[in-house]
Amino acid sequence: AARRLDGVDHEVRVASFHEVARHAGGDAVISEKVGAVVLRELARRRVETATPEQLASLTPDERRVIASLCSGLTASGAMAEALHISIHTVRMHLNSAQSKAGVADRTQLAVWAARNGLG
Repeated sequence: AARRLDGVDHEVRVASFHEVARHAGGDAVISEKVGAVVLRELARRRVETATPEQLASLTPDERRVIASLCSGLTASGAMAEALHISIHTVRMHLNSAQSKAGVADRTQLAVWAARNGLG
């Protein structure tokens, strides 16, 4: 992909990426291959082991959303469609699970879940 963009002005590249993100509704837009590389890198970093209380505090719906995230669905819209719930509900469950896990974003949540047997 980089070669195809060699002759493209930097500002045009940046504007293009912003346009893609805008159409994605703010969700992450990355390929499965890139996502796997990112997850492997993050997995090498220290992620805390969950306490029994953290695991017990996750609702069944939060666990379903975490499972869909760990299965490779990274966009809220894709998760919502797969789980037959609204995008708002997906985001609510992700935010709640992130808070309970003590992580900052959905990538860290996926790593945390995988390390703790949820993904």
